[in-house]
Amino acid sequence: MKVLEFSLKRKEQSVTLDGAPYKIVELDGETRDAIMEDNFSRLGFTADGKPLPMLKNVRGIQSKLLAACVFDGAGKLVPESVIIKWPATTVEALYAMAQELSGLTTKGKEEVLKNDSAVSAGTGTP
Repeated sequence: MKVLEFSLKRKEQSVTLDGAPYKIVELDGETRDAIMEDNFSRLGFTADGKPLPMLKNVRGIQSKLLAACVFDGAGKLVPESVIIKWPATTVEALYAMAQELSGLTTKGKEEVLKNDSAVSAGTGTP
């Protein structure tokens, strides 16, 4: 059986917003669990206990994730109160990137399980 190798360094993606540097950093396990718990709490259910096809509340779902993993050029987390004022298309693109970095998408999960040390080339801190 092949031995899988993982890194304890968190992945990062550098981005610029209006020319200013930012980093999206992979969530740690505790924060990822809290984000997932918040997302699951947004599920609605029918009277017989089946999940509804839509979330009952999506307010802040993207900005909350980004506020946990987007760092400004000074290395400080960007507050949710700032992120919610960014253009929707910017938030949407950053959200998709953050989900993938932290394995919150099918593609992200496949990347995490892939035995590829190049995936974890980040430093773990901004």
